[in-house]
Amino acid sequence: MLIRTAALAGVLALALLASACSDESSSPTTTTQRSTLPPTTTTTIVPGSEPALEPTWVWQSGRPGDDTATAATGRLDSVVLVGEGQVTGAPEPEPTPLVVGLASTDGALRYSTEAPADGTVDQPRGVAAAPDGTTLACGSLRPEPASVFGADLWCSPVGSDGSLEPRVGNGSEGDDEVSGVAVSADGTYGYVSATIDGLYPGAEDPTGGFLGERDALLLRTDPDGRPRWARQFGTQGDDTASAVAAVADGDAVVAGSASVEPFAFEDSSLRRGGRDAWVARSDPSGNQRWITPFGTSADDDGRAVAAGGDPARGTETVVGAGTTTGDVLVSDDGAEQLVAPGSARAAGGTDVLVAAFDAAGRQQWISQTGSPGDDRATGAVVDGDTVYVAGTVGAEVLGAQRVAVPGAPEGDRTGGREAFLSAYDLTTGTWRWTALFGSPEDDEVSGLTLTDDGQLVVVGTTRGTLASTPLGGPTDAFAVAFPVGSAGGGGAASSA
Repeated sequence: MLIRTAALAGVLALALLASACSDESSSPTTTTQRSTLPPTTTTTIVPGSEPALEPTWVWQSGRPGDDTATAATGRLDSVVLVGEGQVTGAPEPEPTPLVVGLASTDGALRYSTEAPADGTVDQPRGVAAAPDGTTLACGSLRPEPASVFGADLWCSPVGSDGSLEPRVGNGSEGDDEVSGVAVSADGTYGYVSATIDGLYPGAEDPTGGFLGERDALLLRTDPDGRPRWARQFGTQGDDTASAVAAVADGDAVVAGSASVEPFAFEDSSLRRGGRDAWVARSDPSGNQRWITPFGTSADDDGRAVAAGGDPARGTETVVGAGTTTGDVLVSDDGAEQLVAPGSARAAGGTDVLVAAFDAAGRQQWISQTGSPGDDRATGAVVDGDTVYVAGTVGAEVLGAQRVAVPGAPEGDRTGGREAFLSAYDLTTGTWRWTALFGSPEDDEVSGLTLTDDGQLVVVGTTRGTLASTPLGGPTDAFAVAFPVGSAGGGGAASSA
């Protein structure tokens, strides 16, 4: 179904605040000369008709205790995962930052490191790398015993052996939750997205008191994770920032959700209804270029973001992904959108929502897929003319293809919540295919990245067995790779 869009994405009234730091149809032509060129053909993508990619390798932690993977990035010839593990041999094991390095070609384990216990509860939530290998991990930490000031943000460079260098921490007086990390192409600075419920040091609100319960935060750091400027923004309600990615020109794009407060957008006609998902773009100095809401007349949440296309050719595209409790094919709020081919009606619970925007923040297309259960997208990558989205589904998805993970003891038998990887056409949003995979138990996807040698890697946490490695504890971290055969690298924004 096609709903034409007349409403261009508007600008949120809540500007990112200043930091203290800083078909033409032509008639056939007849000629007596024989043409040496092949006939021109037009290829039409039939939604859901293409075969899904098949996994090439899988890795599972298999250690005692609870291990989780919250994010991943491609770094040179490897994949770097961050998450939480337990200090081995400790009388009372406590979660500590876990860094795992895998060979991108076959998933072979290269290193697994744990940060030493330091009297805090550390929660790594993002990792990203530049083409030169510069890697930054960030997360949240809470002093033990619990501090009245709540959790703070921290960042740390990641060594070539997976070691976390001294962590740089700061934050507001409330709980600060890191959701994503990105590194510029030249490796000279990083971006961090977070949700906070206090006032971040050095951040002010120039909009006249539009900050509220929780706010979105975009932070720029140096290569070592030290803050350079902060932009805090939101409504008087509850707002989040769930993912960040770096654009080729050095800008940052952020995804999140805004509260139901009526003054969240300058033009009230842009309101979708309920909570709105949004994507915003800022320059390297922290100036917001645009912020665009997307979704349905119900509650929507932006949880992943990616950028692709070629700015020189005018094809630069930003993609936001997340969840919705509504139906993009039903518009009862007056907002019109271009619904992409293959988009399905609401299937029940929460569904996966994907939308694309041009360089100026105008929405190009939107698509919805899902199962009768609760589904969500938590990772996105743009590679050439394809958008890849990964996440978790609660039940069978109509039209999806089940793929077997190599080495899994029970082949393609799955159960409970399971992982998915979907592909969409970048220009039209046409749904190409969805692959389902996982263990016989519950699996949760937290991120997606693209390596330099063209491996799409889905990471997450499982309560079952995906690989030949037996389940080592109540939960294991996992990574599953799919070949796309093109250069990637860096990190893809994701949200756990």
